Amino acid sequence: MVACVGVQQHLRLFRDGLGLLLDQEDDIEVVGIVRTAEELVSLCNERRPEVVVLDAAAPDGDVARVATALHRAFPSMKVIGLTVGAPRPAETVRARRCGISALVSRAGGMAEILGAIRNTNRHVTRMQPLAAAANQGTPPPAPTVLTEREVMVLKLVGAGCTSREISTHLEISHKTVENHKQRIFRKLGVQNQAHAVSVAMRAGQLRPDRIG
Repeated sequence: MVACVGVQQHLRLFRDGLGLLLDQEDDIEVVGIVRTAEELVSLCNERRPEVVVLDAAAPDGDVARVATALHRAFPSMKVIGLTVGAPRPAETVRARRCGISALVSRAGGMAEILGAIRNTNRHVTRMQPLAAAANQGTPPPAPTVLTEREVMVLKLVGAGCTSREISTHLEISHKTVENHKQRIFRKLGVQNQAHAVSVAMRAGQLRPDRIG
């Protein structure tokens, strides 16, 4: 059974990377990726996803208000809130009161996000065997490890910085930044920045909590 998922995140490369990773799962269908809470409400009205991943750390949104509105409009839809750090017990209690099914720290990586999506879906007992079967396959070859400087460049890329801004922040030339990017792309076997962020996240070389 496929879980239809909508994603809302204010950082563009992070939400694009998260969308790419989720869409690679056989038991998950991403029906939309948006930036703001208002866009998420519109997405839910149009596509009616079974699960939404809500940016609980968004700088410009009232998460409780949006989650409450979604819960009232779509009682059967599950809402997962993404936090920067580990949620405190009091935060979890408040989240559940306004209709959020689970709070997940970005520091936990994709495993926790996927676990939350599968555990909140009403068809979880039928979805778990798919995940188990995927884990029993031959493990993929380990990716080439990025250097500390390449990880720093990719972190800034994921935060939405331009090459000029990265150049200023790291006190290196614009050309050096571009060279770093090309080496990162070659090592990860990708063609663009969003894919680089998503592949590095999946490989554990770039943690979600290090973006932003």
